[in-house]
Amino acid sequence: MTPAMTPALTAELRHAATVLAAAIAGSRRADPVAVAAAHNTFIQRRHAARGPVRDAIDHYLDFDTWHHGPHVLRDAALDLAGALGVGPPDDPARLSSGVQLSLFDPPDDLHS
Repeated sequence: MTPAMTPALTAELRHAATVLAAAIAGSRRADPVAVAAAHNTFIQRRHAARGPVRDAIDHYLDFDTWHHGPHVLRDAALDLAGALGVGPPDDPARLSSGVQLSLFDPPDDLHS
């Protein structure tokens, strides 16, 4: 039997998943430093994760996930968030295929 994830690990992974879910489907622009830190958390802590959470992290980090486009990556990140109990995005309409994802929005200074 494998040991369960500790509450501290679960909280750390849940925070990282919250950052990614907000970056993908939130109503505010994503902080690239926070997104990178969340991604690194999954890279560094994936081997300590167990069960469906580990499976979701593995899928999110998988080479194929990252190379099949933003919608596949979005789905993997949101599935990971769900596996960690992170609620739905604050703006579900942003998940439709016709709406630009905030994680992939250009910075404001590129529009001037």
